[in-house]
Amino acid sequence: MTGAIPGNRVKIHYTGTLNNGDVFDSTRHHEPLEFVIGGGQVFKGIEAGVIGMEVGESKEIRIEATEAFGDRRKEKIFSMERNKLPKSLDLKIGLNLKFKRSDGSSIPVKIKRITNKNASYDATHHYDSNDLNFKIEISEVA
Repeated sequence: MTGAIPGNRVKIHYTGTLNNGDVFDSTRHHEPLEFVIGGGQVFKGIEAGVIGMEVGESKEIRIEATEAFGDRRKEKIFSMERNKLPKSLDLKIGLNLKFKRSDGSSIPVKIKRITNKNASYDATHHYDSNDLNFKIEISEVA
């Protein structure tokens, strides 16, 4: 039997952890993640890691922050006047919100600072600047 190669559709179970050991995601109690190797649906490090693996094989993969969600970027931190938000919204530091973009999509943000006139928001991904560790197991190769 040959291992997985680019173009194969694979199914994997994984558990993702941060360097401190905190689990941030897992498929262990759900359906496995399915993707095409080389299709750009998952991090490149996961695609590269499954190449050559066979069904039932397990492996640990580490993806550096720059190859995952990237580093925290100052341009994703911005302020907005509080009067532009619904008055019924109870603003608190750490509150997660979604802002709608002009194209109809939404962007998740977290409130970082509140003053009488403004609130500051951080639109960076909450795992930015974090290396990601994955324990993966191949459950299917097609």
